[in-house]
Amino acid sequence: MKLRTIAILAIATCTASGGGLKSPDGQYEIEYLKAVPHESNVRIKNAKTGEILAHAFSNGYDESSYLETAWSPDSRYLAVVERGTRTTAEVSVFAFSGDSVEELRLPDYRLNILGRRKLLDGGRYHWVSKLRWDQSTLTFYCTGQWVDGSGDPEIDPDNWYHFDVSLAFGGAGSTSDPRLAAVAVSKPTKPEGEQGGGVQPATRPESK
Repeated sequence: MKLRTIAILAIATCTASGGGLKSPDGQYEIEYLKAVPHESNVRIKNAKTGEILAHAFSNGYDESSYLETAWSPDSRYLAVVERGTRTTAEVSVFAFSGDSVEELRLPDYRLNILGRRKLLDGGRYHWVSKLRWDQSTLTFYCTGQWVDGSGDPEIDPDNWYHFDVSLAFGGAGSTSDPRLAAVAVSKPTKPEGEQGGGVQPATRPESK
């Protein structure tokens, strides 16, 4: 089943650079609780004092933790991939300042993608993976359907999009509102040979 192969692709990247329960500066920490329907199962804490700074949900579908986590190098932002439904996984970003934590409202980058085919609504499949930070710019890979159709990308490859999305937030000392993130969408670039880090090649999930 194609959904399963996409899910494996997402989970396999959980250990990407910047991932982990503690922030790079050691000030913040993510704590997972047992998942209970309609109750938050994530605590964002001050790792040094143990104070709970915020509560969050890891997903909306049968997962007890985020599929991926990635801290920005300066510990000001935490990006996570959370399961939405059986056919979706989405990115969320939290901003940190002292003991204040805010979940940011992100621009509708998927609408940016769908607009290339003059669409307002896409298909039911949409997945995000491969989170990585370059200073205060978050880049991730997303794949999904232009319109509803087969859940197997091999059957109808032209109905599946594959893009890298970059969201640029205010850097250190910036007075810009991080909620006004700049968005850039591009076709994934393919590295020459074996390269670590950077943009990963865009490949369709293999059939099982």
